[in-house]
Amino acid sequence: MHLNALRFLEPPPYIYLTLESVQFNGNLISVDIGLRHPFLGLTRYTGFDVCGVLISNGAVSGFNDPDLVMTGEGDTRLLNPDGLTRWWNPTEFPVTGTMLGYIDGLLGTPDSFADFNCTLNGYRYYTDGLNNTDDYLTADPANRGIFSAGQKNIRRYELEIGTDGFVFNYAIDANWKLPQGDPPWEAPGDFEEAANRVEAWGAAVTDVQNTLWYDDTSNTGGGSYAVQIDVYDHFNADLNNVRIEAPGLFPAQELGVPTGGTDEYSTYEFDVTGIDPTSNDDALMLITVESEEADYGGLLPSKTTSAYFTHYIAIDDESQASDWADPITLDTDSRMPRACMNNNDEIVAAYHKNAQGIQYVVNDGSWGTPAMAYNTSPNFMHIIKGESDSTTYISYYGLVQGTNDRHGLRYQGSPGAWDYMWLWGYTDQASILLPDGDGSYTHLYIYTADGYYTGKNWIIRFGSWGSDWYGMTGADEETVRMGSTNFIEGNSTDHLIGYYRDDYARILVMPKTDLSNPPFYTIYTCQTGEDVDSTALARDDDGALYAVYRVTDASGWRIECKSSANDGQTWSTASVIYDGDIEPLQDYISIDIDDTGESYVTYAETKWMRWTHSSDGISWATPEYIFYADPSPISVHHTQPYMFCSGDTLHLFYLDKNTVSQYGMVKYTCMPVD
Repeated sequence: MHLNALRFLEPPPYIYLTLESVQFNGNLISVDIGLRHPFLGLTRYTGFDVCGVLISNGAVSGFNDPDLVMTGEGDTRLLNPDGLTRWWNPTEFPVTGTMLGYIDGLLGTPDSFADFNCTLNGYRYYTDGLNNTDDYLTADPANRGIFSAGQKNIRRYELEIGTDGFVFNYAIDANWKLPQGDPPWEAPGDFEEAANRVEAWGAAVTDVQNTLWYDDTSNTGGGSYAVQIDVYDHFNADLNNVRIEAPGLFPAQELGVPTGGTDEYSTYEFDVTGIDPTSNDDALMLITVESEEADYGGLLPSKTTSAYFTHYIAIDDESQASDWADPITLDTDSRMPRACMNNNDEIVAAYHKNAQGIQYVVNDGSWGTPAMAYNTSPNFMHIIKGESDSTTYISYYGLVQGTNDRHGLRYQGSPGAWDYMWLWGYTDQASILLPDGDGSYTHLYIYTADGYYTGKNWIIRFGSWGSDWYGMTGADEETVRMGSTNFIEGNSTDHLIGYYRDDYARILVMPKTDLSNPPFYTIYTCQTGEDVDSTALARDDDGALYAVYRVTDASGWRIECKSSANDGQTWSTASVIYDGDIEPLQDYISIDIDDTGESYVTYAETKWMRWTHSSDGISWATPEYIFYADPSPISVHHTQPYMFCSGDTLHLFYLDKNTVSQYGMVKYTCMPVD
């Protein structure tokens, strides 16, 4: 049952509900309020999902549910709520003399005098192990929000006094059910699901994209907004219906089925429609999470038991339209886009089209018609510029001659003319073919012996196109991996290959004329509990080499950048591009550098892409989302970004997918760079 536990805490005042500290700053009050469970040692009365609710008057309304009223500017209000609730407001839960209705708290203003009208009131969440200022979402979900018998928990309230004075009251919302079995009882294990609140107990809100703006001089505005909401519910999380609304900015819209999530939360993603900014003030968004229970335990028969949360949406005072061009769809039902600029200043893009092999398309001022380069199904593919004119090389690992462990190569001698050369069997992962500049070629791959994966780099040199290989050698064993979309650079004498293995990110230096014992150097060494991957390379016009890589540890993920002035032999201190708990996808990190020395990095998350830039490789701009969505479903995914810079233009290829399946639309966009 839900109950108003204030009945057990007062009277007298200040024993079970305590003021631990109070600080005044004008009309702002910071107060620590302690709650002590009144039944010391009586484990059977363990509380669940306890919330200290501030009840007051307000004038914010106009929501999808016309009965909802909450506080706003000028009202006495809680500035740091963990959520909002309908429970125990005196309008909808009038005084009954029991724990199933509103009760005047002894330290507040009686409702008979204040006539409190808010039906949504802010609260702070109390549970064992949560300190006064902790984010409530850091509570251990395995404990199910318990408040142990005899335990004292303290939470900090940031309050604002309204223009009509400090008029308030309060309620203590709690949940409970008799434990199962015989004593001694242990919490939470001996308490079944019904001991917890039926509604969600938390929500984390992430702005995926926000380009909203309003110019109050011209009275014009626009932009787009997409938001991800992770809903935390102890049980039956996928039964929630989530509605968002921001009166005056966009109408209510809802999702009844989550689009993703984990064991701890369900994810709901909104690509908001019907947006009409009328002010550049931050806009209040109300999030309603409707549960599977219909009537607040029979106390509000016409309402669905719901949890409520708020989020403020920033609106700029001028347009923040992206410089990225509107995307062009190059093909459908495809994946793995790769591209480069040839020596004729034409863009050559290659990708795998489902059941139709490797496709290519050329842009010599405008995009031509895609055509097939070779009928194969690659698991890995790479494309590089050739020595002259329109020559371009594609190397790949995939299905060749009826097997799946050999490499093939196609090259473009002139637009539309591709030739094939079989390279080497018993291979896995990356297949990289590099022209050496003297008419010969170097091939790097990961070797498997008799089908058994050894994880060792092997290098073969070809004397001329299509001739037999010679000079086979190996370098750096132990689970070597290539991956990131651009991991090859070079100088006049060497090919430089970025890769990762075991606990290292490394660089392999392959001489173009001599394959004997090629050296490798370490870019990054993992600390205890870390893993590193996704190593990508770029070189600036001054000859400095840059490497980016992804590090995983117990706290989340980092993307870091280092530079080298001696072709990878030694590296600078790392600069951090990203550090957080949203996972950048492995092997989809790109870096390139323009003619002015500006570095650009793009990477993928599960469903979105980000990009950032730096003038020195040390200080990086906050990563921004690159977001293009068709008018229909929010299930659009943007993955597999491939980026390169040519002259004054940054080129980006990516997949736009309506589902999480393998194939999607290959799209192209670009952006001018200074």
